[in-house]
Amino acid sequence: MITKLAPQRNLFGDKEWAKYKMNFITGCANQCKYCFSCAFSYRVVRVLPGNWKLEIIRKHDLNCKMKKYDGTIMIPASHDISIASLDVCVDELRRVLDAGNDVFFITKAHYEVIDRLCKEFGGYKNQLLICITIGSTNSETLKFWEIGATSFEERFEALKLAHGLGFKTSVSAEPMLDKNIPELIEKLLPFVTNEIWIGKFNNISQTLTRNGHNDVETLKRADELRAWQNDSNFILPLYDRYKDNPQIQWKETYRKEILNDDSKRC
Repeated sequence: MITKLAPQRNLFGDKEWAKYKMNFITGCANQCKYCFSCAFSYRVVRVLPGNWKLEIIRKHDLNCKMKKYDGTIMIPASHDISIASLDVCVDELRRVLDAGNDVFFITKAHYEVIDRLCKEFGGYKNQLLICITIGSTNSETLKFWEIGATSFEERFEALKLAHGLGFKTSVSAEPMLDKNIPELIEKLLPFVTNEIWIGKFNNISQTLTRNGHNDVETLKRADELRAWQNDSNFILPLYDRYKDNPQIQWKETYRKEILNDDSKRC
């Protein structure tokens, strides 16, 4: 099902990437501790956090009437595409692209998924932007926060594959999961045609608690993330280092405070 995100003048969150969103699965096998969709689903439709890892394809959202929309469609917005849901994804993505739509496809990137999409949609390269979420170059860090998601190495290989085959590529480092962001940027940038997006971990404690991840170790590491992600002594030098590079974009979570501080320093 395709729904409109928000007027373009109100750009924050997903709205910085697309005007519309499309989802057809409830749940996500990635089991990210910080998952906003999981927390929202528990609060609104009472899907228990422990059941969120079970992907349920919403058959009523498949094969809906398709048309050409007046803006980019983000696919997916509240779940990812796993190997198990790949066939459904290919069918739905083909209908969207065949109608002439532009797609912002975001994923934590199983290599097999990206390989299949590149093979299926080589004729749609001008309509399809592949964005891979990578918040750290450390696979152990990714595994801690994104329990069922792929390793850094697999995501990196998937990014290189899409780039090498001539697809438009982007990276979302939102949320950043450690302080080695310059290493991440320098390693990924040669394989990014569009942007690398930098963003923070918002509403950490509330989201973790709703998702059932309120153990001592997780909350301790969350406090550490909150501290340095809001530390101007870390963020401002990072901004200064890349502010003249148009491929490094800051999410709305940072943009106002960075620009405000930058104007004070001018």
